[in-house]
Amino acid sequence: GEEGLVLLAKALASKNTTSLEQVHLEHLSEFGSKASQAFGELIESNKTSLRVLSLSMKATNNRAGFSGGESLKYNTSLKRLALLHFDLSTRDAILLARGIQEGALVMQQLSLVGTRMTTRGLKAFADMLKSSRTKLDEANFGYANMTNIGAHALGRAFVFNQSLRVMRVGNRNMTRIGCEALKDGLAFNVKLERLVEMSTESHHMPIEFVRDVCSMTRNEERLQLR
Repeated sequence: GEEGLVLLAKALASKNTTSLEQVHLEHLSEFGSKASQAFGELIESNKTSLRVLSLSMKATNNRAGFSGGESLKYNTSLKRLALLHFDLSTRDAILLARGIQEGALVMQQLSLVGTRMTTRGLKAFADMLKSSRTKLDEANFGYANMTNIGAHALGRAFVFNQSLRVMRVGNRNMTRIGCEALKDGLAFNVKLERLVEMSTESHHMPIEFVRDVCSMTRNEERLQLR
């Protein structure tokens, strides 16, 4: 339960756990405000050598938020953060994006697979990717509720981003308009090596989009569908 998660986070933040580098907690059924605060304090504490933190909720409609994103501004060790099947409010998303952007520039991988966000939240991540301070190497928005507006914001971010090598996006709420926005951004990006669509059988990107990207980049490995 949540009480156990709070106790675990506090124990991990103690000076006696400096050798632990990875924490993976899957199929969580409870993750309330107390747990969110405790794990935020864990990220902020810098008393551990934690490099990877992966929290995964059960893929149900009863999802949790995560309000500890701002603590990333103070962390100097975490390289990979995964929040899977969470439900980020606009405020949660903005604080998380801002924490990565204003942090110690050590964060390399961010995974938000299956996480629901508002359009403003997606725009906050797009703004983060545009920042010259961002050093993210890989971002995963697979099966997130990517809309055309969110895709347009990410497309613009591709124009300015100088760090991202791998980007994974979902396509459940994105039409041809969103695909075109991503393609337009890719045309200007010189760093991105792979755009991977995390799709289901009934939600593939239009074949014309695939052909255009392959032709534009002259590299058929640049776009992968799976």
